[in-house]
Amino acid sequence: MNDKVVEPEILKVTPFSNTGEGSGVAAVSIGYGPFRIRAKLYKNENGYFLGMPGRKLDDDKGYFKYADIFDPTMKKELEQAAIQAFEQHGRQLVAH
Repeated sequence: MNDKVVEPEILKVTPFSNTGEGSGVAAVSIGYGPFRIRAKLYKNENGYFLGMPGRKLDDDKGYFKYADIFDPTMKKELEQAAIQAFEQHGRQLVAH
């Protein structure tokens, strides 16, 4: 059995060019070992928050893939990491 601890990480933050209050500001790709979760970073009057999944993925039978993080501590840590990555790198891209 593998005893390696896998830590989630922010793989990519892609800012959206058209943003406004209450709308998505960036696409966020979260890695957790072999898993990837696509989320959106939103901003409203209370600040930033992550919405998961980033989009609904339907198949031809009406089923869809769904991913979320149910551990509140892990979700908060990832949310803070996504906000930090966006503020450090993403805003520079939006400003151009």
